[in-house]
This record gives sequence, structure tokens and C-alpha cells, in this order.
Amino acid sequence: MGSTLSHAIETLLLALHFLCVDLAMIGPLGALLLAGRARRRGDAAAASAARWLVQVAWQALAVAILLGLCLGLLLWATDGGRFFAGLKRLPASRLYFSALELLFYFVLVVPCAVCWTRLDRWPLLRGGIVVAASTNLIYHFPGLFVSAAELGVAPAESPEISSAAFRAMMFSPPVLSQVLHHVLSAIAVTGVAVMIYAGRLPPTEPDAPQPLISGGARWAMLATLLQVPTGLWLISTLPPSARSTVLGTDFLTTGLFIAAMVAALGLLHYLSGLAMGETERRQILSCAAALVIVVLLMTGTLRQIRQHTFSGAGNAPRFSTSSISPIDK
Repeated sequence: MGSTLSHAIETLLLALHFLCVDLAMIGPLGALLLAGRARRRGDAAAASAARWLVQVAWQALAVAILLGLCLGLLLWATDGGRFFAGLKRLPASRLYFSALELLFYFVLVVPCAVCWTRLDRWPLLRGGIVVAASTNLIYHFPGLFVSAAELGVAPAESPEISSAAFRAMMFSPPVLSQVLHHVLSAIAVTGVAVMIYAGRLPPTEPDAPQPLISGGARWAMLATLLQVPTGLWLISTLPPSARSTVLGTDFLTTGLFIAAMVAALGLLHYLSGLAMGETERRQILSCAAALVIVVLLMTGTLRQIRQHTFSGAGNAPRFSTSSISPIDK
């Protein structure tokens, strides 16, 4: 019972962590697109949403860090330190720079959020700041933690891999498919966040927030549709025994996966209606709830896959020292 409860708490914390990181990664880029729309069309709703989105992005990252610390303590107790063993095998310089990269994000985004309206006069400067902060987060952190999880499964024939091997690993199919999956999820989360904000705006003129709601729905719908081929690619990169748990040998994993697919279809149903102009507040809230359920179920599926990969006998590891060079001595 205690183990089941800890796993449920772990899944919940991880899902919330993913949602916050998603908003932090893509939120500033979404704000930049909205600011461009406001400048071209004189759209006051888009300008307001852009300010809100860039402010909530850095706040979401701060919450994600706190959730990550709590999750780390729980993982240390529940997975036998396997994730941290994988983390230790990453280049030490990569781990040291991670803290600096987080600081880099806050140093860029927080002042930009505070001075967002003043920076309307310098759109290129604002754009450069936002792109640098978001792409830095996208490039480094999903790949870093996915790689650590993968190395926790691989044979520990060497204590640490080289920086060159880490970069190669970042662009290998098992890691890249998961990173792309996270980025598409981040686009969907940001689109739904825009919809939620726009749905709360009092229209200054008839139907003023409606184009913004429909636009956010289109962002999220496109990203959700692209998750289908990305998800198939991700499953194809799993070790055989882990793949079989998704496809029927483990009741819980298969059940979570099927439930996630059904919830994703419900999410697409709500998004298609919102994209076509059905912008009632109830529709927006239902869509947001469906998105949270999809993320929670997919996180549960991912956790189950990880458990079977860590403990499954006969799994062929995807990474070993035959494919990843140890650090140069």
C-alpha cells in the first residue's frame, strides 16, 4: 500500500513538474508570437496575453524547480537511486553548467517580463532575449534528464561518459524521440494556457478574445496531432520487453496507455470545437481538464515503462560503453 501511494505521488508530482516546465520552455516564445500579432493588428487582447504569458513562464519554472526537488527526494527513496546513478554518469561539467543555465533563464526572462511593454520599442532586442532563454531551456534540460534516465538503465561499465558522447546521445533516437515528445507537449500546454487567459478577458469590443482563443486551440491541436507519429517513434525505440508492457503484457501499463489515448481523443474534440469558434468558458475549462488528464496518464505510462525497464530481465539496454565512449582519461 505504501509503495502504491508513493508511486501515485511520484506520478502526480512528475506530471505537475512537466506542465510547469512545458510552460517555461514555450511560454516566452508564445508571448513573442502574440506580441507580433498585437503589433501587426493592434490586437489589445494579444498584447495583454503576451505580457501575462512571459510573466507566468518564469514563475512556472520556479515552481518546477521546487517540484523537481521534492520529486528527487521521492525518487531517491523509491527507485533505489538508479536515476541518480545515471545522473552521476553524465559529464560533471554538464551538471555544473545546468545550474548556470537555469540562472541564465531567470536573468533574461524576469527583467524582460518586468519591462515587456517598454521593450515594444525594441522588438528585435526582446525577441533575441526570449529566443535565447527558451531555446537554452529546450536544448539542455529535457535531453539532460532523459539521458540520465537512460544511463540509469545502461550497464555501468564506466563511471562517467565524455562530453562528446553525451552530445551524441542527445541526438540518438531513444533520447530525441522523448525530447520531441516533451516539446510538442509544451506547445499544447502553452496553447491551452493562452486559451484560459483569453477566456477570462472581458471583451473590449464584440468577440475581441475569440480569435485569441481559436489561435491557442490551433497551436494545441497541431501539437497534439503531431504527438501521434512522435509517440509511435518513441515506442519503437523502447527495449522489446518494455515495448511489450505497453502493448499488452502488463495490464496497468497498457490500461494507462489506452486511457491516455482516449483522453487525447477527447482533448482533440474540445480543441477542434474551440478552433472553429465554440469559445464558451465551459468548453475551455473542459479542454484544460482533458489536457491535464492526458499529461497525468502519459506520465503514469512513462513511469510504468521506466519501472519495467529498470527491473525487466532480458531487456537489451539501449546504451552501453560499446556505443557511448567513456570519458577520456
